[in-house]
Amino acid sequence: MKKESELKERRADSASGESRKTQSTPNRSSGFSAPLTLRKAAEGLTLERYFTRPGVDPFDEVEWEIRSAVISNEKGEIVFEQKDVEIPKFWSQTATNVVASKYFRGTLGTPERERSVKQLIGRVVRTIGGWGRAQGYFNTEADAQTFEAELKHLLVYQKMSFNSPVWFNVGVEPKSQCSACFINSVEDTMDSILTLAKTEGMLFKYGSGTGTNLSPLRSSRELLAGGGTASGPVSFMKGYDAFAGVIKSGGKTRRAAKMVILNIDHPDIVDFIKCKQEEEKKAWALIDAGYSPALDGPAYSSIFFQNSNNSVRVPDDFMKAVEADADWSTKRVIGGEPFESYKARDLMKMIAEATWACGDPGMQFDTTVNDWHPCPANGRINASNPCVTGDTLVATEEGLVPIKDLVGRKVVNIVTEYGELAPVTEIFSTGVKQTFLLKTKHGFTLKVTKDHPISTTNRGDVPAGQLNEGDQLILVPGHFGKEHLHSKMAEFIGMVLGDGCKTGDQGQVFLTLGHGEAHILEECVEFLNSVKPDQKINGLTRTDTGVRVATSAKEITVVVDRYAVLDEGAPKKRLLDAALRLDRESSAALLRGLFTTDGTVGFIEGKNAYVALDSTSLPLLRQVQQILLNFGIKGKIYENRRNGHTTEMPDGKGG
Repeated sequence: MKKESELKERRADSASGESRKTQSTPNRSSGFSAPLTLRKAAEGLTLERYFTRPGVDPFDEVEWEIRSAVISNEKGEIVFEQKDVEIPKFWSQTATNVVASKYFRGTLGTPERERSVKQLIGRVVRTIGGWGRAQGYFNTEADAQTFEAELKHLLVYQKMSFNSPVWFNVGVEPKSQCSACFINSVEDTMDSILTLAKTEGMLFKYGSGTGTNLSPLRSSRELLAGGGTASGPVSFMKGYDAFAGVIKSGGKTRRAAKMVILNIDHPDIVDFIKCKQEEEKKAWALIDAGYSPALDGPAYSSIFFQNSNNSVRVPDDFMKAVEADADWSTKRVIGGEPFESYKARDLMKMIAEATWACGDPGMQFDTTVNDWHPCPANGRINASNPCVTGDTLVATEEGLVPIKDLVGRKVVNIVTEYGELAPVTEIFSTGVKQTFLLKTKHGFTLKVTKDHPISTTNRGDVPAGQLNEGDQLILVPGHFGKEHLHSKMAEFIGMVLGDGCKTGDQGQVFLTLGHGEAHILEECVEFLNSVKPDQKINGLTRTDTGVRVATSAKEITVVVDRYAVLDEGAPKKRLLDAALRLDRESSAALLRGLFTTDGTVGFIEGKNAYVALDSTSLPLLRQVQQILLNFGIKGKIYENRRNGHTTEMPDGKGG
């Protein structure tokens, strides 16, 4: 457990939980430094161009290439493949795989199947532009064309992106569903209960997630008007869960995501708190009996509540009762009379134990949420989701994995703050929300919603929006993955990340070192030739400034491309997700290579020695910082330490 102090907090852009990157346009700034100018005219909006030119299709200014989108599972088996897809040359292979597998519409292998980003962006832009024309948003047809061209530019250069339901539905469905997350309500009638099942099912079908507070439903110990007792919310949750499990969001791309909430004063609160814990025990028993523990195996497929995230909603009065060790009374749904009394601390202990066992239920703080309600006249807020952004790295038994890649998986073993593995049974997308960027003195960063709890040593769990400078954060230790690389290959990848590059046109990987480091390159050549003996490298290329080696052998470049990005310029060098899943030996070798080329060992008189890594790529430094944390090493990032912002290369003096 490590401490971090001097927390700095600032607002960050809203994030949707999906991948983003910025690319430069050929003739304008890549930053969205000037907004599209809108002027209200008598009959619609007049728009001025910023990124585009009249008569020039933004697609015509993009260099395109034909690729294959291929996704493999952990066994190396291909689970998705689409050949000959047309992608902007500056898009990564990961972006290629995501867009082809998730967002291209039509059946694979048929003429109707989309095969180009031009088709995908084109149908969305045309459809939205068509809506604008039909509803009189534009003053003239020229304004409509300006809108479409500017939107097309922003999307193809990934300066912005829509959420998944837009890509799923716009231009495909006649009445397109575009929102990512819905909070639904339910009443204590059979008609409303079944209507909710239909509503959720249709929302799941078109790519959205849902959340519902089931507290209006009578408990399983309350009477029905016609005699007998009610089924209770936990019973109906089984039906809702079953529908969510069989309906794929977006049609064919991902499983549904839902949240279920119950108030702490509901008579069935104990059953609700324990329901997922009890089902988890069934799965453990099946696994012990020999059934597969795989996420999609028969053990977890045969139990309930695996498609939802449960949360208990509590007011301040309950938390005060916990502090005072007082009693807490549940209330009948019909009439509101007191029903059964518990020790508040006993209920809190049940929540803690169930969450420890299976990750649910979470807690929502009703009083705080409604105290900060921006539109109280519209009614109370009864449900919400705290979350992080999709690029947030999660320490799992597989290594460091972006949380967006864990969405939809039934059980994920993550690393706790104590370095132990604990199962999480549901991770899902919640749409677009405002986020905070937390930054510590040592340069660790995290993007979260303001209500996301952050563990501190001085104040316990604190919502991100309430953290102060000086709070000490708990750094969760990392965890190495299981993917293995030959140590020499890992070292080579580390070295080219430091002093190498890859040419986009020829696909060659270059590594350049100083004359005094020629022996290191000779060792690299010996290894590379052993990988591709029929395409040997004939010695080193010597120049006035150093020695260089180059290879275009597919056996080498394919491996390099799996773990690193080298062809987008030095400031954008970075590791890919697979590198964060390497085992301890491979991670050490990769860092060894990187520090060999760009590392420094120094000693300041009167102080300790230090090891430093210099790079123009801040994303790469942050990834190295995370990997070092796996080894128990807390690194510190220094940005822009020199007074000047530019230096003439290569020696800083123009020589």
